[in-house]
Amino acid sequence: MRALTWQGHEDLRVETVPDSSIIDSTDAIIRVTSTAICGSDLHLYSVLGASLDPGDILGHEAMGVVEEVGAQAGDLSVGDRVVVPDDGEPDERYLYLSDVLPTAWQAVEYGAVPRDGSVVVVGLGPIGQMAARIARHHGARTVIGIDSVPERLAMAARHGIDTIDSNDVDDLVSAVRDRTAGRGADTAIDAVGMEAHGSPIAHAGHQVVSRLPDAIAEPLVEHAAVDRLDALRTHRVALEDAPAAYEMFQRKDDGCIKVVLDPAMAGTAPRDDADAQERL
Repeated sequence: MRALTWQGHEDLRVETVPDSSIIDSTDAIIRVTSTAICGSDLHLYSVLGASLDPGDILGHEAMGVVEEVGAQAGDLSVGDRVVVPDDGEPDERYLYLSDVLPTAWQAVEYGAVPRDGSVVVVGLGPIGQMAARIARHHGARTVIGIDSVPERLAMAARHGIDTIDSNDVDDLVSAVRDRTAGRGADTAIDAVGMEAHGSPIAHAGHQVVSRLPDAIAEPLVEHAAVDRLDALRTHRVALEDAPAAYEMFQRKDDGCIKVVLDPAMAGTAPRDDADAQERL
């Protein structure tokens, strides 16, 4: 089968690897019809390579059709579609149930967003977009989204989120207070990924750590918390184009907010899927 493999720092390749097989009785094998690049994958791509070996397969936001099941695989049967409750709908309709939506929902739940209260979401990537909408769904009266990428801000605004462009204000705390009658937000959700920009010292630290020998880098990553805490149109590309898509996602080229990898597509230049974008 074809899979996206990690070969080194910011070096990914799509290669032919051995087919999966049932190892434990609770295992199931699925034929992936769509998968997506998660912000967590970017950590591995650029910073957390100490935990990987060349040839390791990346990706965890997958969905598809069950091809084989173990004897104790629960209610799964060959032919079932994983995650998707209706076979008649396109993958993008449900793909975000694999990771993005649950993560965002959990953030709102952990934040104990009060009904009729105010929420500020820092970072309007996929998780931030979902978190902002979920907060509104939970009954928050004021939902403020902060980012510096025009496409992200525009997407949030289309869905009724009050946005702040961090490029346009000197004091974000004051800007939030101005929109919450001087109180500040009842809940704050940090939806900024490790690949975020704005902290040159942390960025330099990441560059150093990512080039250290694994035996040194791995404990630093695990114990020194080298995350960047400073605060994407969904793009559909072929699996064969995944290495270039990772770079596009990391650099936010072409206003990239989320990348869906489609094993059925022929290798082509990334295209913008406007319909999928709006469903995000």
